[in-house]
Amino acid sequence: MFRETLIFLTFIVLASSENCFPSLDSEEFPEEALSLLKLSGKGYNELGKYSECLRQNRKYYIMKKLGTATSAIRLGICIPNECSVESVNLSLGGSGFFVYEPERESLTIGGILFLSLFIFTVLAFIVSTVLHSISAKYIKNPIIKAFSGIIAYKSLTSIRENNKFGCFNMLKFLSFLWVIYGHCYVMKLSSSIINFERLGPMFQNWWGILSYGGFFAVDIFFSITGFFTCYFLLVQMEKTKGKIPWKLMYLNRYLRIVPTYAFVLGINYFLLPLLSNGPTWSNTRSGTVGDCDAYWWTNFIFINNFIPNGIGNNCFGIGWYLANDMQFFLIGPFLVYLYFKTQKKIRVWIFFLLIWILEGILTFAITFHYNLKVNNMDSNNWRDGINIWFQLYYIKPYIRFPVYLQGIAAALMFYYNEKLKTNTHREIDDPLLEIATKSLNFKKWISNLSFAMGIFLMVFFIVIQQQVYGNYNDPEAWSRGTNAFVFSIYRVGFILGLYMFIFPILIGKMPFFDKIMSHKIFEPLAKISYCGFLIHFGILVAYNSSQNNTLIEGIFFMKDFFSLVPIVCLVGTFIYFIAEIPTQNLQNAIFRSKKK
Repeated sequence: MFRETLIFLTFIVLASSENCFPSLDSEEFPEEALSLLKLSGKGYNELGKYSECLRQNRKYYIMKKLGTATSAIRLGICIPNECSVESVNLSLGGSGFFVYEPERESLTIGGILFLSLFIFTVLAFIVSTVLHSISAKYIKNPIIKAFSGIIAYKSLTSIRENNKFGCFNMLKFLSFLWVIYGHCYVMKLSSSIINFERLGPMFQNWWGILSYGGFFAVDIFFSITGFFTCYFLLVQMEKTKGKIPWKLMYLNRYLRIVPTYAFVLGINYFLLPLLSNGPTWSNTRSGTVGDCDAYWWTNFIFINNFIPNGIGNNCFGIGWYLANDMQFFLIGPFLVYLYFKTQKKIRVWIFFLLIWILEGILTFAITFHYNLKVNNMDSNNWRDGINIWFQLYYIKPYIRFPVYLQGIAAALMFYYNEKLKTNTHREIDDPLLEIATKSLNFKKWISNLSFAMGIFLMVFFIVIQQQVYGNYNDPEAWSRGTNAFVFSIYRVGFILGLYMFIFPILIGKMPFFDKIMSHKIFEPLAKISYCGFLIHFGILVAYNSSQNNTLIEGIFFMKDFFSLVPIVCLVGTFIYFIAEIPTQNLQNAIFRSKKK
């Protein structure tokens, strides 16, 4: 019925818009109408033939239902060039529909400046690489050395021998792929989905379960960051007797992240919207850098998940992750320092336990108060056009911090395990870690049980969500309290499973899995994961925004994933070569110079 209504409205518009279409009495009307209808959409979310319509010197508008925030319920219409937006909307008065013309981007002064910077960076990379290939003497120049592609390639392909953390490389890369996999679905909403009715049933398939399971991939990255922050700080404090160069540590962290972050943000803001046009192409800007005009500065001081009004903004949609990561890094080292300085370690563990409990209570209170649903697509998670599930729960550091703290706890355990191997563990008064590490090391069945239980917990907390995603049209599939309780435990439960699974591998009790996960192929892939993560967002949005019509089905979903992963990896490697490595090389050169 809706399809017929849209087509009928199209003819009403064409027939009644003054001075833009032949009258009903004209013999030209049926032939002209048929020609225009061929170039227009034929059902909801069908956007027709945009480019062909413009080539025939006609106007292309999108008809949309008033008050709808979703990408559903719209239609592309091709009409005579004489028809203005005002005259068409006047004809639609009272119908509940309106039309608008797709926006087109133009190159701004800021865009020209950034494009110049981009070209300069690429030329610096090419020239430095050529000069280095001619003679190694040229790399005495710090600029040439920083931008040399030969040095960047060696950095990418260098493999650390006997890397005790090698299994994390595979974990990081697979988590990166999982992020892309989940976003392949989320970014579908940037396009025009013509079988929107399949949105609910899709979650009953295994590939749908993996897509919303992808929300845990970010928690894996947070916990890994917590793990390495803790472990290397402990190693450093052991050498320096507890001293930490706080200012240098935070400055180094900031300079490692921001230059590449700013470079990719500039690509998304200035260049990406100019690459094409079309009915949904404007989503490329709104979907990636929607709020950047007003709030770009919040991304570079990592408060974009709170500004404005404590809600956060949509300047670079995945920027919330980097905000959380930096906010955790402001707190994490102090917790590690507290553990190192405290004689009775059990007191620190009690403190950590209190943090986990309080964070769980806070998560329960927030999600229960707002009646949020674990099914992120539930309409109840939207209020007044704002996705409160995302803004008040998903991107907030006090919701995410427990998994970061789990990474710190796992690093403390691994550090103690190394002390156990050298029989210096008694230097650390930590009976809790002594019991845990000795049990895993000296009782094979416990390490095997930990490995198996870890897999079970990870699978359990993914699959259990199928109850609400599979019953897409039933908002009460879980009660309000059940949703809040699951919110409180499922991220912590998944990461607990992750470390129960990976710890036996880390301490050498699972050599077969360690050999697979530590394969040298994963090290360079893990190195490009940061650049790939930054750039994948814009690539996926642009890909979907360039499609006039798309379908939600398993075969199309898989096609997108397997087609886009190589592109993301290639572009991520390119960014790694021209932005991440050069800025790191320059940073190292400056610090070495100041140290001398």
